[in-house]
Amino acid sequence: MSRKKLIIGAVLGGLLTVAPLCGLLATVVGLVGSFGDFANVAPEAKQQVLADGISGAMLPTFIGLAIMPVGLITLIYCVIKLRTSKPPVGTA
Repeated sequence: MSRKKLIIGAVLGGLLTVAPLCGLLATVVGLVGSFGDFANVAPEAKQQVLADGISGAMLPTFIGLAIMPVGLITLIYCVIKLRTSKPPVGTA
């Protein structure tokens, strides 16, 4: 297996690990902002502000988790292709 292919695999694996964590971080930041907004609104609007904030904050986690299976399947496919491919003619 070539060095270039190993590097690409490592980068793809790293991105797959980081994507859900970035989504989780964005969710936490969104929730902090949501509760900050919650503290500064009239009592009759608190329920709507909180619901809107939580709804928006959960989207990054959803996206990060949605990327994971697609990327993992792609990585597995690439590894299988690399391991089962024949070396080019003239190389040992």
